[in-house]
Amino acid sequence: MALASKNKSSLRKALTILKDRTGIAIITAIMALAFLTYIAMEVTYDATVDYLVNSQDLKRLKAYYAARAGLEISLLRIKTYEQVSAKLGKNAVNYPMINMIWQFPFQFPLPISDKMGLISKDEFKEANKASFFDATFDTQITEEGSKIDLNDLVSPSKVLQETARKLLMNIFKEQLDNDKAFDEKYRSFRFEELINQIADFMSNKRESLNGGDKTAVYKGDYQGYPPNRGFRTVSEIRVLPLMDEELFNLLKDKVTIFGLKGINPNMASKEVLMSLDPAITSEIADKLISRRSNEKEGGPFRSADDFWAAVDQLGARVSDEAKKTPIVTDTLISFRIKSTGVYTNVRAQIEAVVTDIDKAAARVADFVKKEQPPPTTPNPIPGQPQPAPAPAPAPTPTTIPKGPPRILYWNEQ
Repeated sequence: MALASKNKSSLRKALTILKDRTGIAIITAIMALAFLTYIAMEVTYDATVDYLVNSQDLKRLKAYYAARAGLEISLLRIKTYEQVSAKLGKNAVNYPMINMIWQFPFQFPLPISDKMGLISKDEFKEANKASFFDATFDTQITEEGSKIDLNDLVSPSKVLQETARKLLMNIFKEQLDNDKAFDEKYRSFRFEELINQIADFMSNKRESLNGGDKTAVYKGDYQGYPPNRGFRTVSEIRVLPLMDEELFNLLKDKVTIFGLKGINPNMASKEVLMSLDPAITSEIADKLISRRSNEKEGGPFRSADDFWAAVDQLGARVSDEAKKTPIVTDTLISFRIKSTGVYTNVRAQIEAVVTDIDKAAARVADFVKKEQPPPTTPNPIPGQPQPAPAPAPAPTPTTIPKGPPRILYWNEQ
């Protein structure tokens, strides 16, 4: 009996130890499973994040290069316009259709019209597939030079200086006359001093056009201004002490820093046309725009005389001072390109401005030359033969430099 009782007690102890060890094993197994699950979840999460990040980077890259593709095509269109204009020379103004080379909006894939037949639609679809281009882009080219050029305020040409100053003042005067709220707020504002601050920003002179040291009006974060250089963007005029947001919004779409050194009435906006003289009202500006875009009404203006004659015919009594404004009707030299690329839900935009600097410099030099007094010639001595006048130089053919148009401004978003 004692032996049996002892065996039962040993068995109980063995079973108890076995149960304890089984519980520990289960806990160990659960902990191991939880640890492995955690590792698997972390690896899966990291892999998913990496995939999403890389996928998003790839989408951004495709959207960016889609925008670049649109920009390159736009540069090609501008280059083609320059070559065609060079071939036509001064007769280019008689062919306004060449502006469609750059004006017509372009997008890819090419839109499929509902008016197309089934065969044409299938051909378009096949062409789009053959391009292996799975992103889209949309491009827009606008003429930049016909806005008021802020840089003209410090131009070596006095005519360009006076014209830019007058056009800016006309913008403010027109707003005062047509906006009661603006008139109440800015009735006593010193617009001349604001324009002087714009010129001081670029001038290399220490003395301000408003009098005194031009650096004295810049406080706080802008101590050490102005930088005595041309504006790099129109937005830089925000730093001027007299500039506020309302005045900036009034000017931003009417001014540029890439002007064509004159006003092109064939491209100028309604606001710029009205800024030439207060006598050019909103109704007259609308009629001028209608005339330049309609061959039956006269078509594009061929010259400055043609433009001012049209203004006179519409009943605007423009001052003689306004008629001194440099009017340019020949080929365009400055363009703004906006190209937007899209891939799935990602968008990229590139904005660039191209300008023919050589033509702009030649126009300024021409204005400066005209402003110089004519050279004096000595009185002829009786009895002595006079030298024959030098023959007029033969006109040099217009040449287009090789390579793409020169880009002066580039911004990516």
